Amino acid sequence: MRTFENSINRYVLLDDGIVVVHEINPEIERSAELVNGTFDDLERLIEGEPRPILWDLRPVLRFTALEWRQLLDRLEDFVTTLAIVVGEDTPGARSLFPTLAHLPYLRVRMFEDETEALRWLRREMDPDAASPWTDPNWSGSTEGRTLPR
Repeated sequence: MRTFENSINRYVLLDDGIVVVHEINPEIERSAELVNGTFDDLERLIEGEPRPILWDLRPVLRFTALEWRQLLDRLEDFVTTLAIVVGEDTPGARSLFPTLAHLPYLRVRMFEDETEALRWLRREMDPDAASPWTDPNWSGSTEGRTLPR
């Protein structure tokens, strides 16, 4: 396990290859420069190998369309599967989630519980697990592309 922290995020690279990103210092405005620096830090941690990521946005009280755009512009370089953890106090993240859910290169799901998010990421990492992205004959639920109820 490896960890790294900057002014807005704490990163943990778990032994199974999942990266957990916890937002810290939510009062800091996420400028384009700061977000790009965050991705530079993430790239160093993962050593250029895209990985499943759990991104915990619960501490962030305000998340704008510009911040989503900055996030989307670089996600493809770092993420194979994305679990976003939100709470009731992250309405900006919830309202802009549909933009993420329809990206062709990214499996994404939103959660309110970090344990459930990790469980889903680990299941998605299993090469034998059937899913609509890996099995053309898959006929199961499409729940993995929706908001939790």
